[in-house]
Amino acid sequence: MKMPAGERPEVRIVGSGAPEEKEKLGKQILSSFGEGHGTYIPEDLRELIRATEQEKTENELIAIAEANNITNELLRGSGLPEFDIPPANIHFIPREVFAQALGEHESGSGATYIAEQAIAINADESRQNAVWDNEIILHEMIHLKGYSAFEVDAEGKRRIFRSGLGVGDSPKKRKGGENSGIFHWLNEAIVTEITTENLAKLINSNAQLTKEREWLQSEKSEKLKEKIAGQLKIDPEEFLWLDEKGGITHPYRAEREVLDYIIEAISQDQEFQPDEVRDKFFKVHFTGHLLEIAHLIEKTFGKSSFEVLSMIDAGTNQQKIMDYLKRHRRLTNGAQGEQ
Repeated sequence: MKMPAGERPEVRIVGSGAPEEKEKLGKQILSSFGEGHGTYIPEDLRELIRATEQEKTENELIAIAEANNITNELLRGSGLPEFDIPPANIHFIPREVFAQALGEHESGSGATYIAEQAIAINADESRQNAVWDNEIILHEMIHLKGYSAFEVDAEGKRRIFRSGLGVGDSPKKRKGGENSGIFHWLNEAIVTEITTENLAKLINSNAQLTKEREWLQSEKSEKLKEKIAGQLKIDPEEFLWLDEKGGITHPYRAEREVLDYIIEAISQDQEFQPDEVRDKFFKVHFTGHLLEIAHLIEKTFGKSSFEVLSMIDAGTNQQKIMDYLKRHRRLTNGAQGEQ
């Protein structure tokens, strides 16, 4: 069942904090989603956004509406209530304002703020290409509609406890924040994979993207992708856009390669179809039921492997992760063909 406009499901609040503090935070989050959106963004940043925010294009408004439809279908498939993220919660702002909000992440294209129920998009970055613009909208909306929970401690301090598969604070924090989260690399890999699987549906539904759609489906585009992909030694499908002026690839490729290997190994060792395993990981992003994939991972890669994966951060060398997984898969299942 779809919730009324301007409403979203309640967010779980955990921790040793006083019940009234938890209730207060819960109300603030729900208020930030609806009519009170922006109230709890720090005043200086709120005023800066208000002064510099750019009007959404027709392409972007269509993309927001269809991204809501796509993500609602995913929520429904996970047994969860559907709800729409209002266009007012999505802010297209100049690069310098985006940089001020995120500090060291100033080169990014989009960011989701769970507490404020807001999406910030670097308009200078996203509007270089209409397909890229649509991809960012869908990617960040998947983040905001994912499972989320907050913690309030005995002193009344608040922090994000869960965001999708991520546990603890996200690396995408404002300037000056401390990062202490785990599984955010896996969360980004999964969100990107969900985005990639649904991007064609988003593009095909947008009448504003007729020229882009025709180019992507052309023989000339396919040949160019194959040529450049061969030079770069990557899969041609990694390009979400490519023309004579340059190309844009799907983000988090290294993290997604690790995720793809985990899914492939589980499907082979536990007699699942790869799509079945992929769907299980995707659903956990929305339901938050981490133990469901923890059991799958430990059955293939051994006891404590899920805990070890939680220690990996975005800066960890991909090859070291793959070496660990392959070695422990051999020790656990005697997997054939691992080098």
